[in-house]
Amino acid sequence: MFIRQNVFGFILAREQLESFGDNLVQLSYRCTTMVKTKRLYDPVEELDGDRILVTRYWPRGVSKERLSITDWLRNLAPSKELVNYWKKQKILWEEYTLRYYEEMQGQREAIRDLANRAKQDTITLLCFEQEDNPCCHRHLLKRLIENEEQKIE
Repeated sequence: MFIRQNVFGFILAREQLESFGDNLVQLSYRCTTMVKTKRLYDPVEELDGDRILVTRYWPRGVSKERLSITDWLRNLAPSKELVNYWKKQKILWEEYTLRYYEEMQGQREAIRDLANRAKQDTITLLCFEQEDNPCCHRHLLKRLIENEEQKIE
């Protein structure tokens, strides 16, 4: 058993994280959810469905009408501390991923709600990062939503 203590003082066994994140890549290919990801500055498209902003801070100088968002779920964004560690290159992406999954354990209800919504219609997760950047929390969140959808079925 792999046990680790993170900077936030939590001690977690790897098995605790597995149910919430480790096997998501395999599951994401079998999902029937319609979850898209997009940069918040990209043009609004009809196929976006419900547009959900998942950033901690509101984008400067951008109106709610211009974003055309359905919801702003800042609780699904990584903590300020985690983002700072990543941007200052104090942790690798793999560590960022584990810590983000740890943070999201307290947001299971919100993730379950998004999974239910995604089963009904398309949802698009919006963030500041470029879409082609694989190191963005919205891609991790997409996997969590798709994993949760598998549990609902």
